[in-house]
Amino acid sequence: MQNREQIRLILDWERNNWRLGNVYKNRLAKKPIEVVKSELENLRKSAKDVSFEVVPRGGKLIGGDKIVTFKKG
Repeated sequence: MQNREQIRLILDWERNNWRLGNVYKNRLAKKPIEVVKSELENLRKSAKDVSFEVVPRGGKLIGGDKIVTFKKG
């Protein structure tokens, strides 16, 4: 069984939003196309209030509660 339509939908969604994990994508690609569409829409709605803000010293303020610092190298 080919899941090309589901995979294309997931890749297009990632291009417009954010990257999903490989295990989650593989499980999602095995589901029917209607389920994939609704799941991706639910993800978009659930993350509507999350904001990213660049802070000094190479860190990111995610959701206002935790600073994540990315190391170079």
